Amino acid sequence: MMVVVEYLYEDMERLTGLSKRKIIEGLTELGAPTEEEQEHEKLITELTPNRPDWFSMEGLARTLKCYYSGKMTAYTSAKSDYKVSVDSSVRKIRPYTVCAVVKELVFSEQRIRDMILLQEKLLATLGRRVKKFGIGVYPLEAVAFPIKYITMR
Repeated sequence: MMVVVEYLYEDMERLTGLSKRKIIEGLTELGAPTEEEQEHEKLITELTPNRPDWFSMEGLARTLKCYYSGKMTAYTSAKSDYKVSVDSSVRKIRPYTVCAVVKELVFSEQRIRDMILLQEKLLATLGRRVKKFGIGVYPLEAVAFPIKYITMR
């Protein structure tokens, strides 16, 4: 199953600082064939599902910057006081749970659409249509901690 990522060239240029030719050539050389759709000024990249970090424009941009500069972007994380407890009833259904709080993101309508498309691509490929895992994204101000993860009958 191929995964297709579509994005506006100007958005990718903003993230990478690269010309359209460099973006297309770089991604194609990396095994992610990319074409231009001139009518809407879009770039379309086809992927195999073995690189889920490329399922979004941001993941592709990060890879391109590393490819051309030789420098990998570092991510940081910190411990917090947010607590999530997993009830034993969940163990047979979903034996692992991962949670993260991401701050300082600014969402536009387009970024929300992109986030939903990324979730759908991850669920359809790696999640085997939600049989292996689920994904949820929630506004932090709407979440009351501690969270208790339980099964519902």
